[in-house]
Amino acid sequence: LPLADERMRDAVSAVLKAWLVFVQVLCVDWLTRESCTRTELRDTCIGAAVGALRPLLPVDPAPDWPPR
Repeated sequence: LPLADERMRDAVSAVLKAWLVFVQVLCVDWLTRESCTRTELRDTCIGAAVGALRPLLPVDPAPDWPPR
């Protein structure tokens, strides 16, 4: 996806770095407790990334997410 400018690129980069930390913590927790299904874990991680990126990008990165 094209990014409008350097400021936007920096914002997307920061969001993705934060998302990676979120995914790491969630996965470590899941490995120790298995508090949800693997599908729920995947959907939570994808949903967090899509939800965080949507306000920053000119084009919706996943217009069909979440699946109905």
